[in-house]
Amino acid sequence: TVMSTSIELLGNSANLNEHERQIVSRAQRTASRMRELLGVFLNLVRQDHNQAEKIAEIAEIVEENEPLWKRDSEAKGLQLIVEIHNDVCRDKFNAILVASVFNNLVFNAIRYTGKGFVKVVLGKNFFSVLDTGAGISAQEKERIFDQGYRGKQGVLQGIVGYGLGLSIASRVCDALNWQIAMESQEGTGTTFTVTFG
Repeated sequence: TVMSTSIELLGNSANLNEHERQIVSRAQRTASRMRELLGVFLNLVRQDHNQAEKIAEIAEIVEENEPLWKRDSEAKGLQLIVEIHNDVCRDKFNAILVASVFNNLVFNAIRYTGKGFVKVVLGKNFFSVLDTGAGISAQEKERIFDQGYRGKQGVLQGIVGYGLGLSIASRVCDALNWQIAMESQEGTGTTFTVTFG
C-alpha cells in the first residue's frame, strides 16, 4: 500500500518527462501485479475457497477483466475474441482465484502470440483460452506447469518472465478441484482448457 501510494503521488507530479512517466507507469503495473499475487496466495490458504470476500460468476469475472486483456492484445495488433455459450455456468466462485487463472492464461497467450488472435471460450463446465502463437513442443509439454520453468520461445524472443504464471494457475485449479489441460502444436498455437463441475 505504501509503495502503491508513493508511486501514485509521484505519477501525479507535473515535472516528469515522458521517459520518467513510462517508468512510473511500469512501477504501477508491477505494484498492482504484486497486490494481485498477494491476494491469490492469501486466498489459496483458505479452507473454504467459495466463502471468500469476493465471489462471482465466471462470466462476470471475464467481463471485469476483458478491458485489460483487450488493451494488451490491441497494443500487439492482436484480435481478442470472447465467446460465451448460452449454457454457461452460473455458479459463483472465488473471484480472486478464478481471475488469477484467467489472467495468467490470457496474458501468457497475448505475450507469446505474434499475430492473429487470442480467444476465450466459456461453456457449461469449462473455459478455454486459445491462441495462434508459436506453440509448445512435445518435449516441453511435460514441464509447462513446473514452477520456474520457461519455454524456449520465451527465452529466444527475450520475453520477460519468471516461469510462475502457469504454475500458479495449476495450483489454483488444484485448490478448486478443477482440471487444467493443454493442447499445442509448434507453429499453430496453444489451447488451455479448464474443466469443473
